[in-house]
Amino acid sequence: MKLRHILASFATAVFSLPLAAQTVNLTFQDITPTNPITWNYIPDSLAKNTFVGPLRFTDTGGASLYTFCIDLAQYVNFGGNYTFQYTAVPNAPITSSIGTPMGATKADHLSLLYGSVFGSNLSGYTPLTTLNTAAKRQGFQLAVWNIVFDSVIDWSVTGSAGNFYVSSTDAGSTAAIAQANAYLGAVQTDVAGGGGTRMALIALSDSTAQPGIQDQLLPLGFLVSVPEPASYALLAGGFALAGVLLLRCREQAA
Repeated sequence: MKLRHILASFATAVFSLPLAAQTVNLTFQDITPTNPITWNYIPDSLAKNTFVGPLRFTDTGGASLYTFCIDLAQYVNFGGNYTFQYTAVPNAPITSSIGTPMGATKADHLSLLYGSVFGSNLSGYTPLTTLNTAAKRQGFQLAVWNIVFDSVIDWSVTGSAGNFYVSSTDAGSTAAIAQANAYLGAVQTDVAGGGGTRMALIALSDSTAQPGIQDQLLPLGFLVSVPEPASYALLAGGFALAGVLLLRCREQAA
């Protein structure tokens, strides 16, 4: 009975240990499409003409990982290697010079946005397939930015009523704006009706003060929790102790 009590106490201690901060090393490859769109962020008097769309990174095994920016600007280098840490979406952005953490309401709106386009399952997250036109890819990114940075929930990336709006008037930008407003309209319907499909999300944040790296967004399924090294040491030591105790019990019984 004593051995059982020891093992039970040990198991409780190990599995209640905090998990390590999760990090991932990624290499930036490209962004599609490459026709820029002009967006405006009023509080900082920003009017920038930038690429807008999913960013493709590769992990250490060479697998592609597509993210959308939480922050308004990224200054990554093609072929550059970066380390991110996982952050709860309501606490993002944490590395931005613009704005503050978005909070639970906006994080939920992002979850509804992803759910309305990709569904709730990780297998449905196929940005280049589901978002199969330039307008859809750009529109989705614009919708993300509007949810995070606009101070007025008007479900539109046009007009200057809030902090964020798009001012480009070329044909490509007009198509992207229309698509963004359609995505936002679907979220508005879900919020008003109290329903909708949600996809669990996680933010990737810069953990090493790398110049220009800002928060990214992707489905939660890419996160794998592992114990800290100290937890492994305790786990190994505990099982070794249990083995010694078990051996002694057997010797006494013999």
